[in-house]
Amino acid sequence: MKKTFIAACVAATLGIAGFNAFETIKTTKLSDLALKNIEALSETETMTSEEFMEKTGCEAVWEDVTCAGRDGNTHTFAKPYEK
Repeated sequence: MKKTFIAACVAATLGIAGFNAFETIKTTKLSDLALKNIEALSETETMTSEEFMEKTGCEAVWEDVTCAGRDGNTHTFAKPYEK
């Protein structure tokens, strides 16, 4: 009887936690800033290095530096492109 009660309590707790997680995910809306960030990230992933340099005036590097691009954005892991 005690094991059955413990199992029922565990199942109820897991059920409530699962329901709360589902409701949180279902009702979460992304802000406009988050959506713009997602769009910007997906846009740069489809560019070649040459297209990125042409559009931004920045060159992608492995160093932790930033570049103020001519597209109006600050790009991390990029430095000003020197011809």
